[in-house]
Amino acid sequence: MGASGFTQGIVAFGAYVLLVLAALRLAPRVEPALVAVAAAFVACIAALPALSVLAPGFNFWVYLVSYWFLATCFLMAFGAVYKSLSLRILADLLARPGRSDDYQDIFSRYLVEDSYQNRLSVIRDKGLVTVTGGSYELAEPGRRLARRVQKVQLWFGITRSG
Repeated sequence: MGASGFTQGIVAFGAYVLLVLAALRLAPRVEPALVAVAAAFVACIAALPALSVLAPGFNFWVYLVSYWFLATCFLMAFGAVYKSLSLRILADLLARPGRSDDYQDIFSRYLVEDSYQNRLSVIRDKGLVTVTGGSYELAEPGRRLARRVQKVQLWFGITRSG
């Protein structure tokens, strides 16, 4: 009974991976991390009615544990590939003639432009800050978010982040 729940979890996980692959192509403007997380819940829940009909008496808990273990591993790997600065630098070097680039160019492109300028644009576009005369001022939604983050950091004893 446990083995079938495990097998069903693996099959549902396979469906989840296929769902992520399809959704990323069908909705290219949606944040990929959001697609991956939402698809994890959709695949898990969508498999339940099918399992109750196709495999009556399946072990729900074994299915759930095996599915979420695999989905969590996938999400961790997906996040690393999606957001890894190191991997982006390597891919960029691979695409360059001679497979090399000047240190200062890499530093400027990834630290200054990518890391800071793009992040400032994101928080501005999300309405977390306002820009007045070249100065960034925390907007009310940004204040609320910052307060929440500070509370969570305090709860977990995080003194430095980012």
